Amino acid sequence: MLNKAPEEKLLDLIKQAQGRMRLKRELKIFMKVSALLGVLIVLVLAFLLVDVYSPKHSPSKSGAHLEGQIESALLNPQENDIKTQWPEAVAEKESSIPNIGNLVLLGIVRGDVEQAIIEDKEAEKTIFLYPGDSIAGFTVSNIKERSVILDYKGEKVELNI
Repeated sequence: MLNKAPEEKLLDLIKQAQGRMRLKRELKIFMKVSALLGVLIVLVLAFLLVDVYSPKHSPSKSGAHLEGQIESALLNPQENDIKTQWPEAVAEKESSIPNIGNLVLLGIVRGDVEQAIIEDKEAEKTIFLYPGDSIAGFTVSNIKERSVILDYKGEKVELNI
């Protein structure tokens, strides 16, 4: 059948035109989706770069932390007196406890079950802890209104806001 009827030739031309139009439509949709994904990737990369290169907020230098230290010193004058009278005894006791300077108490969540928000600067993580949970070898023993008691092998350490 080399010779096709004019109707068949017309039908073939219509099918070819429809195929090209469908291809053009699909190409337009593909280009729009690709552009949208490209913009999304650029935004995500921008946020990641801003997060990586932005200076970290240090709560240990904030006024609230210093206020908590002053309040603690005023409420517990005996602790300061012991350190000045017997610094060797305090140094021996503190030497068996790992460095707690990497842990900063950011806040307390009050409710049915209280939570402590503690930042571990060494691990660069902020963690919500319940009594009995552990962080950096310490176990949360008690959560008070403005402080948390941590336990390390039977020795108690207090973190203040």
